[in-house]
Amino acid sequence: MTWWELDAWPQPVRWDLENSGYQRAEDLMYWPAPPTLYQQQVKNKLTTRWAAHDHYDAPMAVRQVNPAFGNISAGLFSTADLLTEGRLSPDPAAGKLTVNLNHAVVKIETAGHTVTGVTAQDLLAGKARTYKAKQVVLAAGTVESAKLAKLSALKDPAGLVGTGFTDHPVLFTHFAIPAGQPWHRFDSCSKTMSRHKQASATAHSYNILLELGADLNHGRYLDPETLAAHRRLKGEAMFCEVVFLFNAPLMNGNRVDHAGPSFVKAKTTMAKSPAADAFWNEANDLKNEIIAEFGGIAIANEGISLKPGGLGGVAHEVGTLRMGDGATANSSVVDANLQYIGYDNLHVCDLSVFPTSPAANPTLTLAALAFRLADRLKGLI
Repeated sequence: MTWWELDAWPQPVRWDLENSGYQRAEDLMYWPAPPTLYQQQVKNKLTTRWAAHDHYDAPMAVRQVNPAFGNISAGLFSTADLLTEGRLSPDPAAGKLTVNLNHAVVKIETAGHTVTGVTAQDLLAGKARTYKAKQVVLAAGTVESAKLAKLSALKDPAGLVGTGFTDHPVLFTHFAIPAGQPWHRFDSCSKTMSRHKQASATAHSYNILLELGADLNHGRYLDPETLAAHRRLKGEAMFCEVVFLFNAPLMNGNRVDHAGPSFVKAKTTMAKSPAADAFWNEANDLKNEIIAEFGGIAIANEGISLKPGGLGGVAHEVGTLRMGDGATANSSVVDANLQYIGYDNLHVCDLSVFPTSPAANPTLTLAALAFRLADRLKGLI
């Protein structure tokens, strides 16, 4: 996130992210790997053609084994795998971890200003178990964390629990690069992120994600048989996409509500954010220039018109337990330390705490916030 995306965030959080938080998160999440020749060629083209923008190598969630695809071994980031591998580690510190699989949390137990336990339903044994800890971190996601807060009747003096539920708006189109075009590659791909050098909260406030050979970044195509079947269906053309992602404030009319027992799905209400509307023509012109520059054509039965992403289609929903400076109890649900206001041993660490919906993919910011919270918890336990 850039400085203007962080403008509505608590000042201590902004400073920590900019000073060291993002660097720690990048050190954890990004494996150093030289970009492929094709990636370098695409980025050089973007830099020459659109000099008013900065252009970056965008991280890929999936990397192929073949050096032409990404130069590092294949794999998907998985929190569940990370936790279970940590449990198996001979390291004494990692050995303190306990992972309770098939346990659905149904209630956060409280007494006054203290969380006294977390009750979970053991889905295999068919019985409830209550777990106790000095400190509790709620990290069930934007929808489920808000649902648990409501289900547990946690304090909500400002009436903000579950409100603000927002996903950053996107505009996108798919296109193809036919075989024989200079930028066509059968066995390589490129993923870049671009941002205008003069971007601010009111001008060019979006990121541009360009993927050439985008299907090679999808996890399902790590399986060679699935990839081969996909190629037979799509033919020789490269599947590509250009996406514009916009920063957006939370929308208080959007909500996560819950009624009934824990196994009932939460009710979500989400309206379209207008944050992208003012930039439609600007994004459309850029889209046309990009497709033309790389020799792209429309995909059959789809066209290349700019399209808004469906609500929740990006799956980066934020804001149901929003963060604030904690100066007043009616301005946020958690304070700048991610401590749930009104409880001395409850913290929240997932996308629900974001006070805005950033143009950037929120994963790196969340990792930085997790590091920051971990430092705090080490001093409390």
